Amino acid sequence: MAVRLDSSDKRDLRRSVTQALMNTTDYFVAFMIAVMTGCGWAYDFNLNLTVADMWTYLQSILIISVIIHLIFTPLESDIHVSVNGKIRLVTLFVIIITFSYYNKVNSVVFFERNILVFSWIVLWLILHDDKQIIWRRFVDVVIAIAIMSLVLYFFGSIISVIPEYNSAKRVWGEWDPKIIRNFYYFYYESHYIEIGDFILWRNVGCFAEGPMYNFVLCTALGAELFLRNKKAGIQTDMGRNSHIIRVTVLVITIITTISTTGFIFLAVVGAICLIKKSERCNAFRFLRSHMRLFVLLIAIILTGIVLLKLISPNGRGSMNVRIDHLFACIEAFRRKPIVGCGWSNIAYIYRFANYKQGISVGLLSFMAYGGVLLSSVLFIPIIKSIKKEKKDSDYIIFELLFLLLFFFTIVNAYPILWFFIAYITVSGSERADEKSFNELG
Repeated sequence: MAVRLDSSDKRDLRRSVTQALMNTTDYFVAFMIAVMTGCGWAYDFNLNLTVADMWTYLQSILIISVIIHLIFTPLESDIHVSVNGKIRLVTLFVIIITFSYYNKVNSVVFFERNILVFSWIVLWLILHDDKQIIWRRFVDVVIAIAIMSLVLYFFGSIISVIPEYNSAKRVWGEWDPKIIRNFYYFYYESHYIEIGDFILWRNVGCFAEGPMYNFVLCTALGAELFLRNKKAGIQTDMGRNSHIIRVTVLVITIITTISTTGFIFLAVVGAICLIKKSERCNAFRFLRSHMRLFVLLIAIILTGIVLLKLISPNGRGSMNVRIDHLFACIEAFRRKPIVGCGWSNIAYIYRFANYKQGISVGLLSFMAYGGVLLSSVLFIPIIKSIKKEKKDSDYIIFELLFLLLFFFTIVNAYPILWFFIAYITVSGSERADEKSFNELG
């Protein structure tokens, strides 16, 4: 006998199906943003995949997701953009278009890969009434990748229980081409540290380099800790347990990347959480009240990390390169401060660098490439949020932590940077109501 549904049941069913469809496309977009941050797949000859292909896939998924949200969002809520939001978005695009006009270096790549995708990301975000849900999707995806990489790292590289799937040729970075083990495309055995005669593998997941994987993991940890709604997110035992498990997975995975930036990030986050837990107050109050303690803790931790780097030959070399590139970017910015030297114009920065082997600093290279003009799309929303969002200190902490990661890691050419810029622009002008961060999780 056929079961008949009344009108309310049909509405509920339709709402569930459309919500599931929108959630699925959101997860696909979040997945692409995460793995495109230096993923090794684009360099694995076994996959016949290029970087250009991945940008095309991301844009296609974004377009599909936007269309689906445009069709079905009116069934769920009434989304609007405030006047302040419209002004901010128009200003943002005027700045970017102006930079594009003056930028004569890699202009086609900058427009096709970054600006087009960035425009779709902005529209995609506007169509979500709760912007933090997007970061929840991102965190979910990264945790899934982290769990896969941890299993393959410990049982593949460390105790050799899981066999490799096939071999891949390492052709990325500044290392010599080498045949490496590939564990089902979720973990490449490409980096290790030598401690005497002992080899300690670094967990790079499916990424080409440990620092890129670390950047994604740290961003996800920052979002999990500081973009979670405190009123509804973790009040139940199940919610608290889930939160603890998610944080634990991310912290362990960050440690296994053996990245200096990751250790610095964990030290800073740990100090912030320790002070916030001991003093139930907002970020500005605890920073003012405990500034000396905060600075002392950070100084001790950072000094220890730097000393560990200095006693290692590889660490000393890496630090020398990073410092050299830092001053080279500052000099390039000083020479062309308004519109910069051009998008990804490494050749210009190399004029002032001794180590010509790729640029190892992110934020300062972004400033050198784009000058004050392009850098304003990153700094203006953050400055405005610091001035206006004092009651939402966690939101500001997340922004500053992202800048910390960006300072040490170059992600200029990856969609995760443009996703962050789009988020702080859209959410800063139209902050969502206090909805549950876990509502659709």
